Amino acid sequence: MKTLKDVLIQGENGLQLVGKHLIPDEPMPARELPIVREDFLSAVEAKDVKEHNLRYGNGLETEPRLLLSWLMLPTRCNQNCKGCYAGKDRKRMNHCLPNFYSPKKLDELLATLKRYGVRTLGYGGVGELFTMKRPSSPMGWREYIDMIIGHGFSMLIFTNGTLLTQEDIAWIEKRPISLIFSWRDTVASEHDKIVRLKNSFQNSVQALEFALRAEMQNDNRIGVEIPVIKSNIERVLYDFIPAMRYLGIIPYAEQYMQVCTSPEEKKMSLNFAEARGFFQRAQEIEAKFGYVHQTCFGQRMVSQTACDRPVFSVTIYPDGIVTPCPASSEKLGNVHESSLDEILLSEKYKNWLKDFGICACSVFYTDDRSQIPANIPNFLEGFK
Repeated sequence: MKTLKDVLIQGENGLQLVGKHLIPDEPMPARELPIVREDFLSAVEAKDVKEHNLRYGNGLETEPRLLLSWLMLPTRCNQNCKGCYAGKDRKRMNHCLPNFYSPKKLDELLATLKRYGVRTLGYGGVGELFTMKRPSSPMGWREYIDMIIGHGFSMLIFTNGTLLTQEDIAWIEKRPISLIFSWRDTVASEHDKIVRLKNSFQNSVQALEFALRAEMQNDNRIGVEIPVIKSNIERVLYDFIPAMRYLGIIPYAEQYMQVCTSPEEKKMSLNFAEARGFFQRAQEIEAKFGYVHQTCFGQRMVSQTACDRPVFSVTIYPDGIVTPCPASSEKLGNVHESSLDEILLSEKYKNWLKDFGICACSVFYTDDRSQIPANIPNFLEGFK
């Protein structure tokens, strides 16, 4: 059985992932590109639902259809990462951490999401789900997960993994759940410095090893995400991607999210030209493992196309605000002021669908400079 011990060494900067030796000299035969099970959407179905919702936005359908949703709770995070996706490191999370939804309110929201067709519920982007425990919460994380599954959903959970025990992983493995572990680097000292938690990398690696022993990789239920920045490009290309492919874990090598970044963080990020080079090199390495895919306009992650999921997803934040996706700042309404039904049937939501072009997080790959959209979000202007 392949284990993380095969791809880890104890270096001068602590534990680190190594993978360059795993890259085949000659390309392997082409094979199907794996996708994390709970993150998989049939291209045909996604296209059908997207077209339906665009018609809905133009008044040609009576209601929208959804495929996935993010339902965030006010869970704290045990890390304090630089460039936090939710802005915790800049005190932006405080306003969105009110009291938990009541079980009755959760039931109402879940029933509505199910009625609109949602099959997978995602968790990530505000706090760490596995900090959710009684008595500070009305239920523990296991009770919450069982409530979600009891409504007929599967789950896609983003986690830093540092709090998960072998027994926790065994419990999770028995349920329709996929885990995506969040790393910031492949070297312990670099990762821990960014997340500002001692032994974070080591503990996350341990939980990932538990998931491998539970054989969750055999049905594509494990992924690891890592933001690409100037300082880790070579490690992501020659250690992270090869090691993950060797282990059967889905690598989410992605461009650093820019929605909330500070000027200092932008200096670490790749501009359009650097991103172009990264994706092209990643494509060559992936082909060595038999995973042949083409880079495409709007791409943000290796092996994935431009994101159009906001057209058929919805995100509900702890303070009740509803947005199309976790990366969107478009506020469609608040479930504490209106029902989710009213929000999804509102003119505001229809107008947003009608005007949808490309997700704000998905304008990182361009074949050449001429493809950079003339009107890009302000926070990306400096990357031209």
